[in-house]
Amino acid sequence: MRIYLLKMSLIVSLLVVMCWTAALAQSAGGVTMSSQVAVQSWTENFESGTPSNWEFFGGAGVVQSSQGNVLGFSSAGLAAWLVQPGSDYTLSFRIRQGGGAPEIMLSHKHDPPDEPYYVVRLFPDEAEVVKFVGTQQSSLGFVGKGIGAGVWTSVEISMRSGGQNIAVSAGGQPLLTVQDSQPLTPGAISFRAVGEGGTEIDDLTLTPGSTSSSSQVVQPSKQVQ
Repeated sequence: MRIYLLKMSLIVSLLVVMCWTAALAQSAGGVTMSSQVAVQSWTENFESGTPSNWEFFGGAGVVQSSQGNVLGFSSAGLAAWLVQPGSDYTLSFRIRQGGGAPEIMLSHKHDPPDEPYYVVRLFPDEAEVVKFVGTQQSSLGFVGKGIGAGVWTSVEISMRSGGQNIAVSAGGQPLLTVQDSQPLTPGAISFRAVGEGGTEIDDLTLTPGSTSSSSQVVQPSKQVQ
């Protein structure tokens, strides 16, 4: 199954090579952290419709669900959040796996042919962190626990020590922590669905800095049914 998903991941990436590079270049109007001292947090709940600091490819888009507006995937696709959090940050969100393999891409620049990024894969019954450099991949860690299927789950991903430590929690409980002694340079965050569609994501908070709240459950801004 993981071999099939890898092939699908490469196909989705190839579809957005040119569009992503141009979109990221145009995101200079957003807040960047290089010249700021104070911590700048970004939040997104999609209630205002399609946000201007995102780019959507394939089956990704803002859709209406029982939760209100959410980031949804009708089929394989990619949604890029065009902000630059730096190398240390905490990303919190809620996710409902509705099919396929939801993936969170970290340190993402989309610089083919040697495009580097991390992928946090969230299956119903397993999770994995994979490092990609071009077509080469290496698993940094795997666990036989996941986020369940068809239910909303709070997830938090923290990147620490200049990218050398990546920790993932789900439902307020630690899920997976990995180390990388040769971390990638900072980049953007993207959300990708590989294989089938049906996954929904909502209530995102991205906070740069080295202080983690990984022991806390993300408080949803919308009622979970």
